[in-house]
Amino acid sequence: MASPTATFAQPDSTVSLRGALAGAWQLESYIAHPADSSTAKPVYPMGKTVIGIIMYTPNGYMSAQLRMPGQKAFKPGDAGDSAWAEAGRRYFAYSGPYFVVDGPDGKVLLRHGFKVCNLPGSVGEVEPRAWRFEDDGKLLILGGDEATVIMGALRIPELRWRRMGDNFATETPSRLP
Repeated sequence: MASPTATFAQPDSTVSLRGALAGAWQLESYIAHPADSSTAKPVYPMGKTVIGIIMYTPNGYMSAQLRMPGQKAFKPGDAGDSAWAEAGRRYFAYSGPYFVVDGPDGKVLLRHGFKVCNLPGSVGEVEPRAWRFEDDGKLLILGGDEATVIMGALRIPELRWRRMGDNFATETPSRLP
């Protein structure tokens, strides 16, 4: 007799959300939707080809890295100020503790802490993240709790992250794909 296929239940407690988040996730898309029914169109704040990884540790820390591809490669010792400025414009990264807490209405809330960030004004911030899972827990969708000005209009960001498989490689490749 075949066993029934398990279906993923949305985490309903702080403990189960921590367990569901733990691991590495690869960015599939980053899109900002209009906050209202205006004529504003969805936009891609870092372009349609943005790449990234977000990781959550079981002991309560996270790290997010996003990069817009397309910059000409350079070696650090050979680069001038303009190459470094372009690299900075194409990259967003932060790391710190994350917090999973019970909200006043019984909902489980997720917050990201910015212990380090390439935007100095964000260091020390703790930002809310709307969250949900799709595709039986293999797709994590994160966004802001509130609309913010993105590319000239009030928008709500949505980042779609696909769970990455475990890395138990026994040999180190010379380069990653």
